[in-house]
Amino acid sequence: MSGFLAQLAQKAAERWLTQLLLPGVVFAAVSTVTWLMDDPFDPRPAVSRIETWLGGGPSGGMQALASAAFLAGAVMSGFAARGLAHGVESLWFAARLGLPGRVLTAWRAARWNRRHRKLDRAVIARYREGPGSPADPEAALAARNRICLIPPERPTWMGDRMRAAGERVYLAYSLDLASLWPRLWLTVPDSVRVELATARSAVTGDARLFAWGLLYLVPGTWWWPALLIPVPVCVIAVRRARGSADVLGDLVESAVDLHGREVAERLGFTTDGTLAPDVGDEVRALLRKEY
Repeated sequence: MSGFLAQLAQKAAERWLTQLLLPGVVFAAVSTVTWLMDDPFDPRPAVSRIETWLGGGPSGGMQALASAAFLAGAVMSGFAARGLAHGVESLWFAARLGLPGRVLTAWRAARWNRRHRKLDRAVIARYREGPGSPADPEAALAARNRICLIPPERPTWMGDRMRAAGERVYLAYSLDLASLWPRLWLTVPDSVRVELATARSAVTGDARLFAWGLLYLVPGTWWWPALLIPVPVCVIAVRRARGSADVLGDLVESAVDLHGREVAERLGFTTDGTLAPDVGDEVRALLRKEY
C-alpha cells in the first residue's frame, strides 16, 4: 500500500508540474519580460533590467522575495487557467446559452436539415438510377453527420455530440444513459475505465489549452504582439476538443453496446443474448425508481 501511495503521489506531482507549473512559468516569464520592454520588438532593455536586478542591484533578500513572487505568479496563473478551463468546458457542452445559444442552435439545425434533404435526394437518385448513379449517399451522410449525428438541439457541436450518445443509446436499447452510466461504470473492466478516463482527460486538456490561449490576452494589453497568440492556440484547442469529444462519445456508446446487457443481467433481467428494447424499458424503469 505504501508503494502504491508513493507512486500515486509521484504521478500527481508530475501532472501538477506539466499541467500547471511549467505553462505558468512560461506565462509569467512572457508577462514579466514584455512588461519591462520599452519597444514591442526590442527585448534588450528588459534583459538589461533583469540582469541589473540579478547582478547586484537589490539585496539578496529582495531577490529572494522577487523570485518567490515570480513563482507564486506562475502557480496562480496555472490555477487560473485550470479554473477558466472548467468554464470553457461548461460552454462547450452547455445545453442552453440564452439568446446567442438559440441563434446558434437554429443555425446549426437549418444546416443539418439542408444536408439531410440532400441525403434524401442522393438516396432516391441512387435507388432509381442504380449503382452507376453519380449520386453519393455516403458522402451526403458524412456531410450531414459532421454537423450532428441527430437533429441538433444544442448550441455547440460538442454538446450535441454527447447528447447524441444518449439519444442513440435510447433509440437502440430504450435505455436512459444518465441513470445507466453509474451502474455501467461499476460493471465494465478496468481496461474500459482507463480508456474512458483517458478520453475524458483529453477533453479537459483541450479546454485547458484553450484557457491558456485566453490568458495571453492579459499581456496583450501592454504588449500587442501577445494578441496574436490566442487565435491559433484557441483554434487548435477547439479542433482537438472536437476530436476528443467524438472519441469520448464513441467510447460511451461502445461501452453500452458491449456491456449494457451485462448490467441488465446483473439487475436480474433475462436478455436471451441480446439487449432488446422491451428489456431496456424495464431496466430504465428500475434505474429511475419508477416502480
